[in-house]
Amino acid sequence: MRQQARLDALQAHNQALARQLEAARSELESAENLLEALESGDEPGPAGLHGCPADCAAALANRCILYVGGRQSLISRYRQIAERLGARLIHHDGGSEETLSRLPDLIHGADAVLCPTDRISHNAYYHVKSHCKRVGKPCLFYKGGGVSGFAFAMARLSRGESSLGAEPPAPAASGGRWDEA
Repeated sequence: MRQQARLDALQAHNQALARQLEAARSELESAENLLEALESGDEPGPAGLHGCPADCAAALANRCILYVGGRQSLISRYRQIAERLGARLIHHDGGSEETLSRLPDLIHGADAVLCPTDRISHNAYYHVKSHCKRVGKPCLFYKGGGVSGFAFAMARLSRGESSLGAEPPAPAASGGRWDEA
């Protein structure tokens, strides 16, 4: 009886791990497709990113995204991706060299915040979370501070996904800001 219960628990755990692995593979494939589309000059769309609407770039056009943390060596690459999607990317290093006291002003001036949880200090994470929650700013926390993780996070943001704060409404036809809708 005990062995059967243990076997059942292990099978359930294996199934959960298999689902996580499949989700990670799907995310990686989607991000790679988006990056290939961006590098080749194609418009990102359904073929470029699984689950991304055909107007991914339109959803991010004229938006200001604050990126907190990440890999300093990849910031120029993140900016290229953001620009290809029509967004402007501003960066704060998460307190490694820049003071955290600048975060509230940067958050206030951005339309949304991206924050890779594996590439930010605990102190900066809590500053971002607290301020975004207080002002209702859309903020997406995600794992994976690499280029593919950033590309996938941008796609998620374009679909209106966020971890906390206000859900970003669909962009206005006039190209208005998320916080002006």
